[in-house]
Amino acid sequence: MEKKNTELTIRAFTHLCKEYCGSGDYNIEAAAERALNYFGATKSDREVIRPTIELERRWYDSIEKGEPDFSVYDEPVMLSETWACWRLYSRKYLALFSKQLKDGSRLYDRILKMGAICDLGCGPGITTLAMREMFPSLCITGTQLATSMQFKLAKHLAAENSFEIAEAPTCAGFVFASEYFEHFENPVEHLREVLSATECRLILFANAFGAKAVGHFNVYKDGERTMSAKETSRAFNLQLRASGFQRVETGFWNNRPSVFEKIQQAEVSPNASQLSLL
Repeated sequence: MEKKNTELTIRAFTHLCKEYCGSGDYNIEAAAERALNYFGATKSDREVIRPTIELERRWYDSIEKGEPDFSVYDEPVMLSETWACWRLYSRKYLALFSKQLKDGSRLYDRILKMGAICDLGCGPGITTLAMREMFPSLCITGTQLATSMQFKLAKHLAAENSFEIAEAPTCAGFVFASEYFEHFENPVEHLREVLSATECRLILFANAFGAKAVGHFNVYKDGERTMSAKETSRAFNLQLRASGFQRVETGFWNNRPSVFEKIQQAEVSPNASQLSLL
């Protein structure tokens, strides 16, 4: 597997955050260490810590009022959380690309045949940068809203490392979505939009619909239907199957991250009888 030894360090990331994200004197490095400790804690330990997290309270108070406060994403602490998520989650998912799957193949080789990669919700572009190094021959695009504080940093890394940043999903054979879909109140509807926009043939995702975190919802929707975290996960996978995808038997622990590959002509959406099984 091709990969350069140029991983972004926390100090380099902190410097770039101050230069491009307007983080000022906020201690990105110290906050990232706190986030790492929190995300790496047991569920019971997190429950003890959670009431002290002001930003999380602010977010859940806003959705209880029916007015999601998306300005939470522009708080400097979210930069530290993107770093922690990279260290604890995304980086490990990329390492799995080289692992032998149950059928003897590797994800790396499948991705290499996809021609292009779309990294959904790439934040400041850390994971997108790592994939650029892993797949130098592929076209790679990360998605990020131009209005977000992380956009300028993502654009800088893209310009310096020959990948692209776009506001919406672009056509790509492989879609990477780490801790992404749970930030949408209508994740199944958004999945349909992603599949249509990218026309992807291979998708990797690590959803956490049941986890409490800034930007996550208590319940999710698909049209007029309100769903629990478990129902949302089932509806999400059902939509993939209705779109012509099947799960790749990876052998990854607890099927995380999940990988689905397109194998047949898609239907428009799950029918009523399928949804009734949720």
